[in-house]
Amino acid sequence: MERAAEEPRIIARYRLRCDADAVEDRAQKIAVEQSVEMPLAGVRDREIMENIVGKVLGNEDARTAVEKLLEQAKADVHKLLDDNRHLVIALRDELLLREELVGDEIVEVLREAEARNELAQPPV
Repeated sequence: MERAAEEPRIIARYRLRCDADAVEDRAQKIAVEQSVEMPLAGVRDREIMENIVGKVLGNEDARTAVEKLLEQAKADVHKLLDDNRHLVIALRDELLLREELVGDEIVEVLREAEARNELAQPPV
């Protein structure tokens, strides 16, 4: 699915604490751990490729089960994002103003957005 030009993007920044020699390896491990839709070509760790990815891709039942789980997870994520769009928008807007939010700042932005959302809802 192609993204509309005006649609905002979410950008995650990681701060790695390691020697310069270990940055690429650490980044690769983060990508594997954090990404459901990472291209297979991005898996460079031979052990992961042979012992995890290879076994799943080589077994039709396992591959089908994983694909089903991934589709359900994708649907769940879309629903969570839709249900909480007001929170995502609030974080986006605040990040555009401040570039960085940490700890209690994030909690405060979310609390304020939730309060605004509750006020905007019709009474039950």
